[in-house]
Amino acid sequence: MSENTRVKTILLLAANPRQTSQLRLDTVKLWNLSGQELTTLKGHSGSVLSVVFSPDGKTIATGSDDNTVKLWNLSG
Repeated sequence: MSENTRVKTILLLAANPRQTSQLRLDTVKLWNLSGQELTTLKGHSGSVLSVVFSPDGKTIATGSDDNTVKLWNLSG
């Protein structure tokens, strides 16, 4: 990576949910690079297992063990 490369996405998922306390695994939280929480995406009834950002950064797809995939519009 060159020093001019910009970070677009960092994704963190709990590797072992049993080691976390009071963690909502059916939600996705988004923060800016300053650590300020931007939004919480709620809607799955099971644990979120995957999160993918679209190349333009305007849509997120989440997959859950409730057998659903949800698309989230981030542009407003």
